[in-house]
Amino acid sequence: MMAPRITTQPQQNFCFCEGEKRQLTVFAEGSSLTYQWQRLIATQWQNISGNPKHTFLTFQSNPSATGIFRVIVLGACCSDTSVIFGVTVDRNPVGGLVVINDTLMVSGIDVPFPDSGFLNPTICLGDSIRLGWDNFTKNSYLWCTGETSPSIQTPALSEPTNYNAMVVSADQKTAILLSFTVHIDSFPPAAPIGVDNIRYGDTVVNLVAFTTNGAKIYWFATKTSEIPLDSTNSGEILPIVGLTVPSITEFWLAAYTELCQSLERTYIRAVVKAEKHLHCGR
Repeated sequence: MMAPRITTQPQQNFCFCEGEKRQLTVFAEGSSLTYQWQRLIATQWQNISGNPKHTFLTFQSNPSATGIFRVIVLGACCSDTSVIFGVTVDRNPVGGLVVINDTLMVSGIDVPFPDSGFLNPTICLGDSIRLGWDNFTKNSYLWCTGETSPSIQTPALSEPTNYNAMVVSADQKTAILLSFTVHIDSFPPAAPIGVDNIRYGDTVVNLVAFTTNGAKIYWFATKTSEIPLDSTNSGEILPIVGLTVPSITEFWLAAYTELCQSLERTYIRAVVKAEKHLHCGR
């Protein structure tokens, strides 16, 4: 018996106007399939009544259809759950957006105007980011993750990820659906190339490092230090003055671009040995 598997997901970020009638459809394969469509109410998924054989969900023209939905495809013993999708019903006639003082005003919805950088941020591989509007609490919010706060913190991301936010006016009459796409800078700078400096008898040593892509170099006292050494020591050359003889002084280097740092750090050391004396044979 074949377990259920969704082959075509419902359309995401679905929007239509008041007065229209639309359907969302899911396609799946498997044996003895039934379909349970659900709507997110507050933080709980609630079943939508209807024919369990229906592979589609019908939306009427009422703006109250605006919300977050999903469908569970059930087989004899297993199930498969669709992606979460948002539906927005615009009141008719559809008005334009009026931007006042960098604020998006849509029938009582008041949030900072979402420019391209706001909706499409780029982060470093393995980082997380906060999305949304921390200081705007007069609206209601519903994220595709089920959270209802004005902003959310993503987990550490390793690939581009989409997030949807439903912003609902205080009177619960109007909503807009905004889509965020978090992009990943998958090409962090290469770790610097460092050159050990081994000297005999000297107490002043210059350590030299360089990068292959022109990124900035920062020097750290340990492999895990978060704060680099004094900014005057940033760059390709690190002068070390007043070393004792003998001694070993160690550093770790990281390369930085405007956004990201190298995933690995380079170990480099200054070694000062006792002065070598040469003895000539007779």
